[in-house]
Amino acid sequence: MRAIGRNEKAVAPKVGDVDDALVRLRTVLRDYRQALTAPVAGMDASVLDATRHLTRLASLPIPPSTTARLGTDALRRLAADRSEAAQALAHAARLGEFRFGPDDSPWYGVTFSSTEAARAAHELAGRLHSSSVPALLERGYELIAQTHMRPFATIDELGEYLRLLQGIRDSLDRFSPTVFERPLGELIQAHGSRRDAPGLSGANRRRLRRLAKEYVRPGVHVTEMHESLLRIQAQRTQWQRCVEAGVAPEIPLGLADVYVAWQRVQAELAELDVALGRREPLASLPVARLVRTLAGLAAKSDVFENLVERAQLRDRLALLGLEPLLAELSVRHVAESQVGEELEFAWWQSLLERALQDNRALLGANTAVVDRLERDFRLVDEAHAAMAGPLLAWQLANQCGSRSSTSRSSRSISVVR
Repeated sequence: MRAIGRNEKAVAPKVGDVDDALVRLRTVLRDYRQALTAPVAGMDASVLDATRHLTRLASLPIPPSTTARLGTDALRRLAADRSEAAQALAHAARLGEFRFGPDDSPWYGVTFSSTEAARAAHELAGRLHSSSVPALLERGYELIAQTHMRPFATIDELGEYLRLLQGIRDSLDRFSPTVFERPLGELIQAHGSRRDAPGLSGANRRRLRRLAKEYVRPGVHVTEMHESLLRIQAQRTQWQRCVEAGVAPEIPLGLADVYVAWQRVQAELAELDVALGRREPLASLPVARLVRTLAGLAAKSDVFENLVERAQLRDRLALLGLEPLLAELSVRHVAESQVGEELEFAWWQSLLERALQDNRALLGANTAVVDRLERDFRLVDEAHAAMAGPLLAWQLANQCGSRSSTSRSSRSISVVR
């Protein structure tokens, strides 16, 4: 009787929140498990396949360790079969492609149409290193030392110095040296348009024009005085940036010969830039760095062996999207016997990282999150199971109450009758 009384007093347990939590956790864990075994979009391989292959590769005597990653297009191109790419990589290694990296030879990655073109570029670098550049630097330093200009830092700057000196020489052929010592602003205004100097009176303009003629050398007639004065003012500004204050312009001996030598070296450096595909011109490098670079380019190297064939293989592999892997294998000097495993590792690891990035159901491969979800699921499941007793008691109470109500209604009807 006491048990019946307790059941009749049972109230409905609040199972809604527990049921909702149980459904949510079950859905997340189910999606996680399905994502592990489902093929990655566009590939015939799953995350579980990737982990199995990566585990196998990690257990090799010399496990691959490339940090290169392949793009989505490369993953798709190589999804069905990577044997041909592996063979091409092995062939490239056999030809010596991975013996040289970016830090081993300045010729790394340079492409030539023929071996003869490569040899010609190498000979040009040797000539620049052994004779052309050293001779120009020696003559250039001697020339600039006559002018009190600060030493030039690059071949390009030497060219600027030489052009400036030539311009000053042309100006001094027609004007006296004092023109570089006097302010020229008013003289330029006097020879310019009236609109540029409306406040300058006619008398003052004529006086300034007569003054300007005093700077002209005897027997010389200057027809374009305004342009000449502007040019001299620009030359003086540039000169003052190259010398200490108060130093007057000087024209050194041998200027023409050094300028011809500079033009030749500049053209040869530009030709070598084109051959190397350089973005930073050699002539713009600081002199010490230029000398070191030319020494590396001129040094005897095996990088020219099979150069064209290796370039063709490199282009073929680049079309497959393997450029990052090629560069890294060259830096690490990977042997022919290992390049196949490096390709497999790069492909499977790239696939795994792409899947983790694109599929949120994988939870970013965060095992701590998965462990926590499993613990929460067990707790919620236990709570759900614990509510079975109170829920049954409440259901029994409802049934007993319903029968009692029906019995009382029947007795009432009998009394009325």
